[in-house]
Formats: sequence, structure tokens, C-alpha cells
Amino acid sequence: MNKNIWNAFFSAVVFVGFLFAAVFVTPAQYRADAYAVTNARIVTGNGSVIEKGTIIVRGGLIAQIGENVTVPADAKIIPGHGPVATTKELRGFLTMLKDTSGIVDAGIKAHKTADQLKKDKALAKYDAWANGFLKADAFIDMLYKDLKR
Repeated sequence: MNKNIWNAFFSAVVFVGFLFAAVFVTPAQYRADAYAVTNARIVTGNGSVIEKGTIIVRGGLIAQIGENVTVPADAKIIPGHGPVATTKELRGFLTMLKDTSGIVDAGIKAHKTADQLKKDKALAKYDAWANGFLKADAFIDMLYKDLKR
């Protein structure tokens, strides 16, 4: 198989894995109704490529894909850019999402506020993950809000 085609295929598979990890990591009652993966390189089923496309997922199903897709107002936005990841990295990411959701959920059940969880450094074991655009305190706030619903 041509190396470029293989790289595009692998990128698409990893991207879809991240998408499903983000969408399905929490129980349905805690999930937002819509997600928009933006600025993604999308390889379609027929092999054509959309360099900066958007994928809309609603109710756990892909609702729309394209270059000029309007992001629904109720959608959570997932940036679709970044480096390609390995299966091991994807599994680590999924484990981190499940574990951090569990930690924050346990804090909620213990009647802690988001500020208390931040003060307690509840997600300290995942500090290495907080070097990107989303810092630990903002992540706690996001998880707390979603899980508190």
C-alpha cells in the first residue's frame, strides 16, 4: 500500500478512535447531545480527502461531514488538529478520560465543590496531560459541570 495512503488511513482510524473516546467515555445521561470535530483532516470512504473539515456527531452517530458544515449552537467542540497517535497513546488517553471522570464523580458524590477538587489537586496524577490548551483546573470545571447534570 502506498505510504501516503497508509498514513492517511491510519490518521483517520486514530482520529475516529479519539472521537469515539471523547463521545463514549461517560454514560449517555452525562453526554452532550452534539459534538463538532473541527479543522480535521478527513479521509472519506471513497479515499477523497477533506483537508479542513468538520464532523458533527449527534446522539452518538455521525450526522454530517464536510468542509462548510455549520456547527450547531449546542455542540461541544473538539479540535481535530494535532499529531497522529499510536494505539497505545489512544488507550492511555481513554484510560485518563475514564479515570478523571471517575475521580470528579467521586468528589461530587462526596459533596465536594469543583473549587475543593481543584484545591485538593484531585487530578494531580494526570498533571502531565495538562500541558496543552486545557489546564487541570479548567478540566475539573468541565467534568464537574457535565457530571453534575
